Amino acid sequence: MSIEDKLSKYVKFPDNKVWLNKFVLVNLEGENYLSVGNHYDTEEHSNILAQLAESKKLSFDKTSRALEGEGYKILSMGLCNIDVRKKIAYFFGQSVQYSIDVTDEGIEIIKGLLPDWSVRYHK
Repeated sequence: MSIEDKLSKYVKFPDNKVWLNKFVLVNLEGENYLSVGNHYDTEEHSNILAQLAESKKLSFDKTSRALEGEGYKILSMGLCNIDVRKKIAYFFGQSVQYSIDVTDEGIEIIKGLLPDWSVRYHK
């Protein structure tokens, strides 16, 4: 699978270009996905996760705060700055909704999803 195909299948970047976004790294039925939200101040991690699950034809209860459930396991959540043009991604913070933050394991998975990017993080 080419890098372009891998990015389009496993990574979703925001539609608009804003400096600060929320992100979700989740395993859905054995595959890892990174989804970056569109609106930091109005979009919750649960909405990002629900949209991703829906796009994969999986049901997901947005009111649940479980880190693991039928067909999914949340690996990392928090905030990020993404510069698609320069291929730079910086991850930090945590999800207050889910009480999970950027993890070492999550960053290693993200680096695998974005192999030619500069991926940085702060715990």
